[in-house]
Amino acid sequence: MAYRDRRPLGTEARIKLDILTHAMLRVGGASQFGPSHLMKIIKQMAFQIATEKSQGRTVVSVPIHPDFAVSLRAARAAGVIGEQVFVGGPGTEQ
Repeated sequence: MAYRDRRPLGTEARIKLDILTHAMLRVGGASQFGPSHLMKIIKQMAFQIATEKSQGRTVVSVPIHPDFAVSLRAARAAGVIGEQVFVGGPGTEQ
């Protein structure tokens, strides 16, 4: 994909794209997505989050795609993700 080619791993633009494409969250959910949502389910990394459209009443667990895991590690190593949420909001450097 041309967008990914121009935004290398470890950049804020790339982690934002990868969160939206791999986590399949709405923008509101993506802005709240952070380390607290990560978990391990039988030797596989996954994330668990309450869906925005259900007003938090529905919680989903989704396995983390290997490419997404690589992107998360690169963003963490580059220091572009926050402690509470991965992009934007409190706990991130702007």
